[in-house]
Amino acid sequence: MVKIDKIKNNRTSILLGKNIVYFRQLPKYQWSQNTLAHKLNSDKGYLSQIEKAKRRASTNYIERLCRVFDIEPEELFKNRDFKPKSRIDSQK
Repeated sequence: MVKIDKIKNNRTSILLGKNIVYFRQLPKYQWSQNTLAHKLNSDKGYLSQIEKAKRRASTNYIERLCRVFDIEPEELFKNRDFKPKSRIDSQK
């Protein structure tokens, strides 16, 4: 049997991952995972795993995301209706 807490945490991780993609793909940024990872002083593989909710982001990582996107933390946990692009190759 799956514990309720595990389901809630996974939903939070999924929401965070979707919002990272949302902000990365805004016209203002149009950043690839590689570009964002570089700006975060992080690894592209780690970022990819967070976006796919396969890993959980630390509060430090969330703070870094907020600084890079110039947003408040709650923006990373909002429900948004958007269709992610399949790929961004931009190296901006």
